[in-house]
Amino acid sequence: MAVGQDAAGLQQIIQDLADFAKCHCPTEEQLMESHGYPLREMHIMEHQKFLARLSEIERVAAEGHPAAALQMLSRLRGWLDSHMAEWDAKLGQFLNSHGVE
Repeated sequence: MAVGQDAAGLQQIIQDLADFAKCHCPTEEQLMESHGYPLREMHIMEHQKFLARLSEIERVAAEGHPAAALQMLSRLRGWLDSHMAEWDAKLGQFLNSHGVE
């Protein structure tokens, strides 16, 4: 949208994030469960926060507020970058230390 795309571009971004979450979250959660990850519950709560924020963005966009949805997406991107750098990195280190590559 920042480069002149219309609301369809916003909807595509939201859909891409939803598709990512449908794969990423269950895969990680299954790995955490099967390998006894000690921070599993807290990490799952982080996924739930992401899904709730994405749902809110979907609602705002559907109500016809693309600028607000875009601002929310920008904040969500920062949150997602932080989640991957912290939570996903910790999980990766744990899995690697248990022989999972």
